[in-house]
Amino acid sequence: MIYLYLILASTLYLVMVGNFAYVSLLYMISIFGIMLFKRQKTTVLHLCSGLLLFKMAEMLTLTFIPTNASSDSSLPFIWLNARNFLIHLGFDGAVLAFLILRPALSRKYLRHFVFPSHKTHTDQELTYSHAEAGLIGVMFLYFFVDLAALLENFIRNMDYLGVDDSIARYFWHWDLVFHLYSPVKNFLNLFELLIIWWSVSPKGGKRLPASHNLPFLFNRT
Repeated sequence: MIYLYLILASTLYLVMVGNFAYVSLLYMISIFGIMLFKRQKTTVLHLCSGLLLFKMAEMLTLTFIPTNASSDSSLPFIWLNARNFLIHLGFDGAVLAFLILRPALSRKYLRHFVFPSHKTHTDQELTYSHAEAGLIGVMFLYFFVDLAALLENFIRNMDYLGVDDSIARYFWHWDLVFHLYSPVKNFLNLFELLIIWWSVSPKGGKRLPASHNLPFLFNRT
């Protein structure tokens, strides 16, 4: 059943690629489905809840804040692009931090709001899964791409920052990351979804040893 879902979801993604709203909807449906499928797994619920909240917040932010010329904004492209890249950079950085801190956050939540009250969790149950480790790697790539695009945007438009045209003109054609941004992000989106779907498999959901967690995030004090 899970493999049929993977094939269907991957096909839907390839059909909808490039449409942020539809891809985000598929992302949220996938997360919600995993939460239902693995509702007995506390760490999966914590992971999916965080990812779902961040994605919803990102969609709302990009809905109400103009990031392109078609949004009837009078801002120059440098600031529209910067706003867009900063929003993605901020959310990708926040998700990355959440993933790294997830074991510690799970432990603190369970320590103060254990539900159901009779259930206990060992340190091994609260460590990263193989899928989470993969997600952390993907989010590092997201963060790097966003940061590179933001820096290139400022370098390419230095004349808007007060740099003389005689110098700025040498960088006007620095647009490699700008043109690759959407294809790379689309690829990473699919890769992220595949890893999220992989989390419901026995291998992807397998917990890593406690030694693989950052010690200062994993202590119990």
